[in-house]
Amino acid sequence: MTTRGEDRTQPSRGSSPETSTMGVGSSPEPEPEPEDSYASAFATSDEPTELGMATSARRSSIEPTWPTIGRYRLSGRLGAGAMGTVFEALDPSLDRPVAIKVLHAEMPVAARHRMQREATALARLSDPHVVQVFEVGEDHGQTFIAMELVRGQTLAEWIRREPRPAWSEIIDVYAQAGAGLAAAHAAGLVHRDFKPGNCIMGDDGRVRVVDFGLAKDVGQEDEASSEDDELTATTDAALTQHGMLLGTPAYMAPELLGGQPGSAAGDQFALCVSLWEALHGQRPFVGDTLAELTVRILDGRIAEPPEAARVPRWLRAIVERGMSVEPARRWPSMEALVDALAHGRAGVRRRALGWALGVVAATAAAIVGWRHHEEVARIEACDRAGREVDEVWNADVARSVREALTSTGMARAEITADKLTPWLEAQAGAWAAARTEVCLGAEVEGTWDADALERAQWCLEERRAELEAFITELGAGRPETVDDAVWSASNLRRVEPCRDRVDVSRLALPPEESRETVRSIRAELLRASSQWAALEHERAIEINREAVVRAEALAWPPLVAEAHLYEAGLLERQGKYAEAGQRYEDAFFEAAHASATEEAATAAGNLVEMARAQQRLADAVRWSRHEDLWVSHLPDVAGLWRAQQLDRLATVLHDEGKLAEAKATVEEAIAIAEKELGPTHVKVAVFLGHLAIVHKGMGELSRARALLERAIRIEEQALGPEHPQVGGSLNNLGNILLTQGNDAEAIEVLERAIRIAEQAKGVDHIDVAAPLSNLALIHRKTGDTERAIALYEQELSILRATMGPNHPEVARGLANLANCYADQGETERAHAIREQVVPILQEALGPEHPDVAIALINVADTTRKQGRLDEARAQLEQALRIFEKALGSEHLLLGTPLQGLALIALSQDRAADAVAASERGLRVMEAAGIDPASTAQARFVLARALDAAGQDSARARALAEQALATHRERGMDAEVKRVEQWLAERAE
Repeated sequence: MTTRGEDRTQPSRGSSPETSTMGVGSSPEPEPEPEDSYASAFATSDEPTELGMATSARRSSIEPTWPTIGRYRLSGRLGAGAMGTVFEALDPSLDRPVAIKVLHAEMPVAARHRMQREATALARLSDPHVVQVFEVGEDHGQTFIAMELVRGQTLAEWIRREPRPAWSEIIDVYAQAGAGLAAAHAAGLVHRDFKPGNCIMGDDGRVRVVDFGLAKDVGQEDEASSEDDELTATTDAALTQHGMLLGTPAYMAPELLGGQPGSAAGDQFALCVSLWEALHGQRPFVGDTLAELTVRILDGRIAEPPEAARVPRWLRAIVERGMSVEPARRWPSMEALVDALAHGRAGVRRRALGWALGVVAATAAAIVGWRHHEEVARIEACDRAGREVDEVWNADVARSVREALTSTGMARAEITADKLTPWLEAQAGAWAAARTEVCLGAEVEGTWDADALERAQWCLEERRAELEAFITELGAGRPETVDDAVWSASNLRRVEPCRDRVDVSRLALPPEESRETVRSIRAELLRASSQWAALEHERAIEINREAVVRAEALAWPPLVAEAHLYEAGLLERQGKYAEAGQRYEDAFFEAAHASATEEAATAAGNLVEMARAQQRLADAVRWSRHEDLWVSHLPDVAGLWRAQQLDRLATVLHDEGKLAEAKATVEEAIAIAEKELGPTHVKVAVFLGHLAIVHKGMGELSRARALLERAIRIEEQALGPEHPQVGGSLNNLGNILLTQGNDAEAIEVLERAIRIAEQAKGVDHIDVAAPLSNLALIHRKTGDTERAIALYEQELSILRATMGPNHPEVARGLANLANCYADQGETERAHAIREQVVPILQEALGPEHPDVAIALINVADTTRKQGRLDEARAQLEQALRIFEKALGSEHLLLGTPLQGLALIALSQDRAADAVAASERGLRVMEAAGIDPASTAQARFVLARALDAAGQDSARARALAEQALATHRERGMDAEVKRVEQWLAERAE
């Protein structure tokens, strides 16, 4: 009976919501079991999709010849489109003019019915910016829709007027259209084909959105009524075959081009494309052919607008966000987008009101004119304030960052630069929008008082400094920055809380006289982290120590908490877990006392991971509750802090053996991440990897494999196929394949993982160790122990050089090597190595850590083989006590020492003791729902114990037959022969 060393994981990455790691507990089966490791990363991604285009071949020219339809008297033809022909008519019952749309007779029945349902829904929607639908009916065998008659012009016509409207007018008009779409979304409707030609500005100046839910047969063709329709190909999303398009491609969101159904996020994209076109005089995505246009939309390549187009930076940032390739990176809703445009609209309306009042008298006009001029000057000043971020991030800086990354010679530098730039653009744009909005609130609208303004400006200053420090770090051009660049960019603190008056009211503000010192200390903390990333570990520790001393001397609690968080992170990376835990705890209480919410939540999250690393699972659960409490106080609109807290909790539940709860918890985290970030985001991939480990623990290997393969596809698309994150997931996939018995596939996958790690980090980097270990395990499993030993020794050399001779990871590497010698029958040599493992773990983790119990179980194995059964029994009983104290009396890991004690009891002819131990061991394994092979092994041990005790021979045989079926299913030939022989002997 042997167990493997504990699974290897990578350290946490920082103070913002981050990715925790998950390992798998040891197995009680004698067959070697692979290890899991994780390399965490975070970046944006779009999964490739097939793009097909359905064009129409014909359309109806049939129009009604009768003078009435329903109760409405037709008086003239207004136009025709994809859905049908529109007539002007009179409603005699109310004596009012209406518009009647008669749907084409050859429209598919399903499409007609859907249009009727949507029109009926629109009829219940009463909003000033959506054309009102009065009735849906049928007459003369044709469906018609009666709606509000709006006399005016489309926005496509309005924007072409001379002189062109000012940007302030444009956002006023398009904000009305956005309000109409927002109202429809609230009613559960999406437009699917928003464009300037589908908005009418009435003669009253009010904008209405028209033509919701366009649909037509693939065989139909539109009569282009304007230049906006030149690329139109429409069909009902609900009726679409794979590859068909719905809407006008020039305005379509990338996900719609990929064949996904229309959504509110797609309407937002179309509105922002239309708004950009109105502001700049050209569309953001251009192409000479449909294929070229499609590629530019899918890649998010916005054409640079003409120099003559003077659009404020803050406004451009708002619109660009709405045109993000990933739906999750757009505004949370159409209402949020309209709110972001609201300040521009308010300014325009106040100026118009000022001019109207100015006609009272010449003196009054002069006063109003002066006020108008002053307000315009303030608005322009706020616009300039938003553009301050241009000093930090601009086209020249973007080029220099790209050059710095590519100068490293790293193979992934180009793709990293491509993936990194949108994150930095988004952060700079968000900062510009927030700075301008806060300024307008204080200087123009009067909605921000002096205290709120001061806090908001401090918040924005922190975010800008963080962005500037990160860009400076990228500009250093160090190879080690390439792999973590996208992850780090994605973890820059969000700007949105700085523009929220409620959020900033809770912000801790340092005394004015201390602020420059605070800035200086924070810069040093960031520099220490950079030094560590550059592998200048001693220098990083020295810089951090000096910064901590300065922070403690300043005695501003939020900064002290922040400094201790950085210090704890460095201690954790050195393997000094006890000291790191104490520093994290200091940081938590300092932050809590100062109501520094982010710092308190971050410290609590790190304490969850520290407690879990030391297998103090009750403490981990307790700290998770603290984290949950502080996360609930965060401005966490997207729920990403909550998702990370859930994922972290899932790792603890997994270690507790509560696999069903762990599964449900990490699935909730995935649901949040998919909703807010999209299903192809790298954070989703990381959570999927964690879910795969849970399924592996439950013995659901096919499901675990599918989850990991999906995660790898996401990571390859987001980060490139040679990124270390991909290598980490490949290692885990190799782990699953190995457990499934797919040795050839596992070898191929693991060798790729090793190659990626060696190319990315060097042959002696820690990332190489985990796939080496799994590859060694395959050779051990297939009987090539010489090759396995060579690989384990290579792994051990890396671990010692990277982490020092007394690090827990070194102890686990020694355990793996000892298992190989035990397989070769070199019991004495294996025993000597296993005895080295115990004191290393006791010193590093404490004498009552579960890893110490695992080491004792391994020692007991070779002690038993040497014939010292009483000594082995004592070692197993000590391991059992450690597990019970740390994990509780029903944890799945108790099955291993209980099974060992049962085997010793059988060897000593203590059959009753063997039955008691094996009964309890099987019970905890079955309750936990762990790997079926391990449970099968426990069933056979109990069968032997019952047989030796002369108890319930029928049950004993049934247990053995259950075990045999599982072993056959998993291809465990040696175990099959053993059980078959036992059953045959008892059949005689």
